[in-house]
Amino acid sequence: MKALTRREARVLAFIRNDAGAEGSLASVHEICEDFGYPSVEVAAAHVAVLQPKGFLRGSWRPRFQAGEPQLRPACPRASTVDIPILDAVPAEFSGEMAECPEDCLTMDVAALGIGEETPTFAVRAPDDSLLSRHVCQGDTVVCERGLAPVEGDIVVALVNGESVLRVWTQSSGEPQLILPEDPAEAVPAGEQVVQGVMVAVVRQMGG
Repeated sequence: MKALTRREARVLAFIRNDAGAEGSLASVHEICEDFGYPSVEVAAAHVAVLQPKGFLRGSWRPRFQAGEPQLRPACPRASTVDIPILDAVPAEFSGEMAECPEDCLTMDVAALGIGEETPTFAVRAPDDSLLSRHVCQGDTVVCERGLAPVEGDIVVALVNGESVLRVWTQSSGEPQLILPEDPAEAVPAGEQVVQGVMVAVVRQMGG
């Protein structure tokens, strides 16, 4: 599933929430009015990107006269969550995170196997150091906060003031963070704080 920007996610939420009893959904005029866009062309541009990303279906075209086709969701969906994709993970999370940043991932909670209120965030893998664990450079790694890691989990941890992706292990008797390709460079428990445990990986295929 391709990621949505914060604005695209808001437009999609408005379209879904506006569904009538017969399943008819908001027109582009209504979207334009609700979001205060300067023209229906701007509203149409935001809606248009939802189709190739798989969130809307049908032969909708940006027609702006009365009687324009109504939008319909691609398929009935369970609840979704907006997961912020962070460039830097805060050293401490206090309460709910602020508004979802511009770069966020909208995902079905059932696909992730989490609850709607589960605290999550995502980071992008900076390199191929976890390739043996099927995490490639550029992958979006979805993590759950507050989850206790178990042997072999991929985690985001704070090490020397920097958030890094590592494998959590206790095989030596105490918790350590390692890279499978270089286990000698282990980070002991006293030098790291686990910020989240990976629950999913999203990969962009093709160009």
